[in-house]
Amino acid sequence: MFFKRFIKSKEDPEKPLLGPNYWLLKRSGFILPSSTKAKLGYIFLHELVTVFVLTQYIELYVVRSNFDSVLTNLKISVLSIVCIVKSNAFIFFQKKWKEVIDYVTEADIWERNTRDTAKGKIINNYTIYCRNLLNFYWSLVITTEITVCGTPLLKYVSSASYREALYDGTELFPHIFSSWMPFDKYHSPGCWVTVVIHILFCTLGAIIMASFDTCVLFVLIFFGGKLDLLKERCKQIFDDANDEEEILKRVKKIHKDHVMLMK
Repeated sequence: MFFKRFIKSKEDPEKPLLGPNYWLLKRSGFILPSSTKAKLGYIFLHELVTVFVLTQYIELYVVRSNFDSVLTNLKISVLSIVCIVKSNAFIFFQKKWKEVIDYVTEADIWERNTRDTAKGKIINNYTIYCRNLLNFYWSLVITTEITVCGTPLLKYVSSASYREALYDGTELFPHIFSSWMPFDKYHSPGCWVTVVIHILFCTLGAIIMASFDTCVLFVLIFFGGKLDLLKERCKQIFDDANDEEEILKRVKKIHKDHVMLMK
């Protein structure tokens, strides 16, 4: 319920389909602002995440002799690579992504302004589907982030033997990620500094995943909806046509929309 209200508060009349997602893209720095300082700040933040992921692979090299640790750490490190590939791909190909978003917005608004009952039903269906997907995916990402960040604490709270082993030095301080740090990350205060850093980057990773994935899904869903709309317009191509010129005009419009969609 909270996410539905939050998503509704981020609706944008100028972007009736992508409104909430576009808001997140801007806040997360995927859509770079016009200000040079702000733009450099967002790029620096994204590349900071990239550097953090590199420290995970440095740690993998450090613990390479411990096969169990390598396997445990690798499953998170691989996911981290996926995360930074998504963020850097969006930043480096910013112009093309903006063109796609602008096309989707423009085409969606045109369809809404020229809809009839049949086409309105298609538009409502893909809009509601996108909102439900956004609500579910954002909830899933936040739940995943909380679970990942809370796993070491849960392990500490749930196991008395683990707490004893931690106190007597048999077990090392548990961390969210396995990453190299230029200080002692297993003893205070370095361990708590590491915890804060890990929570920060876990949050940034969750925002990146939520922003990129929902954007891609929205675009693909719209493409599917647009094809359904083109199909409906093909059915209506001869409806209430006054002359051949009007029919030809409709055919040209459908052809143009299809070509734009295929690009």
